[in-house]
Amino acid sequence: MQWQRALRKTESEKAAPSGSPGESSSDKLWASLSERYQNTFDIKLDPEAQNEWVEDAKARVPLAQSMGGRVGLHIEDPDNSPFVQEVILQAVFRTENALGLPNEVAYTKTLTNEERVIYEAQIFTEHFLDIYVERSVHSHDHMRSDSPEYPGRLQFVRRALVGKPGEKFFSGVVRVAEAFFRNEETSYKPGFWKMVERSLPLIPDAFLNSFRIARVLPYALLFGYPVSYYVWQIHLPFILYAVLVASGGVHMMIVEFNNRIMKNFNIKPMNDVASKLIYAWIHSRGTNLPAGAIQVTADRAVEAYDTHVVQPAQRAIDSAVIQPAREIIGRCRGLLGASAEKP
Repeated sequence: MQWQRALRKTESEKAAPSGSPGESSSDKLWASLSERYQNTFDIKLDPEAQNEWVEDAKARVPLAQSMGGRVGLHIEDPDNSPFVQEVILQAVFRTENALGLPNEVAYTKTLTNEERVIYEAQIFTEHFLDIYVERSVHSHDHMRSDSPEYPGRLQFVRRALVGKPGEKFFSGVVRVAEAFFRNEETSYKPGFWKMVERSLPLIPDAFLNSFRIARVLPYALLFGYPVSYYVWQIHLPFILYAVLVASGGVHMMIVEFNNRIMKNFNIKPMNDVASKLIYAWIHSRGTNLPAGAIQVTADRAVEAYDTHVVQPAQRAIDSAVIQPAREIIGRCRGLLGASAEKP
């Protein structure tokens, strides 16, 4: 559905009349991009191939921009953004490599010319969005997080603040608010659940991390607790150990929130002492919250666990196993004693 809407929007923009001013400068830009592409990847194109490269790239970029808007990214025009220009070069290179694979060549031969153009544009768009996020969210080398082009849930607010009074202060407030939302490569994919992931604050972090914890929870309770108790001599009640392990998803949610705070303010935690102190202060205050909540309720939790789980289980085992076993042993002893008394 999102692909279809993006395609319709691209087609309608193509059909809209465009003015002639700036056309020559745009042509020069795309010609220079073609030259940069050849120099960057050491590829030689003849004049006809260069024209084809330019036409293909110019046709594919609007779909990438339209699809980016559908998944929460605002992508500038190449004329206004050196960053987008570099992403285009990388995306074209990856797209050509992908389409050159034997199975892709065989598949595209089965498509009509129109279907092939749309399919190739979709492949380009997927690579474009992946590279855009790689070079922005996952790297400080290509884009700073205070750039209006930096991805984020409230990117549109940061863009609206550019040039306004108090821009620095209010954009900082917005970047703090954005840290509550996931900002990963998975956040900018088509689909309903990906939209939920990038739209809800903290909940997706807690859910995804709790799901990972749940996969190792049986092993932690069966093997981790005895090792902790008997080897490391950490004599926690079982229920407290289970709650601490199970709440690890909340702990990791706070860690990821702190990591996004650091990224959103261009702070590298291990870069210098000041950055380490900032990261450690937020980390300690944040991660102490769930641990503190567990400590406050620890006595009541242990008491409730003993009352409602341990004691009923002991009574059930006693009545179902221990008492019948005692009766059987007593009868066996009686039989053995009786047989021993016979001459």
